[in-house]
Amino acid sequence: MLYRLVPQLRLGVQGAVSHQSGKWQPVHLRQGSVDGACGAYSIMMVLLLLGRLDYEQLTGLEQTDGRRREGRFLARLERFPGLFRQGMDMQEVQGLLLDSFGKVLHVEPAPNGGETSWEFIIGHLQNDHPVVISVRNESCGHWMVAVGVEFDDRQKVVRILALDSSAAASGICPWNAFIEARQKSKSQYSFNWHSDGTSCSVQIEDVVAIW
Repeated sequence: MLYRLVPQLRLGVQGAVSHQSGKWQPVHLRQGSVDGACGAYSIMMVLLLLGRLDYEQLTGLEQTDGRRREGRFLARLERFPGLFRQGMDMQEVQGLLLDSFGKVLHVEPAPNGGETSWEFIIGHLQNDHPVVISVRNESCGHWMVAVGVEFDDRQKVVRILALDSSAAASGICPWNAFIEARQKSKSQYSFNWHSDGTSCSVQIEDVVAIW
């Protein structure tokens, strides 16, 4: 199998790293086991990947300057209820990005969910744009960051590679989850999401490309 990643992403001694801020810094963030903050973590991982947040400042919980974009972003994030028990929806994800970084980043949501989003995600990844995506089934919904694609021998994309805040960082590749289409599935949950040694059937719900 061959794969293609967004060029901002590399594998370092700390796992997934980016050099967009002028220095190598980790990208993967791990969320808690009882919160619903995967949307917020996914946004922060994209901003780390694109060099718009500083990992040490973010994880060190230092006071940030509210006059700067990153300070405004973190201040707005703090307005959400503790533990994000209700999760985040597409409007909240876009709002967080556009309010603080709208002048320096492009944010493009997919027009529809499901099968059309698969092609939207692949198209943006092949244009070097990371994509924040949400998947859902009957029991849960989850956000993650799509960072690359895997091809078969005929150059067909068979997997979307992702950074998932609910799983530990990988030490052997810069992604730690993937999504693949279920073969000849007639279910509304027509994709398989693999992460942290488990897999489940999901549908792709919301998608937004950022660059």
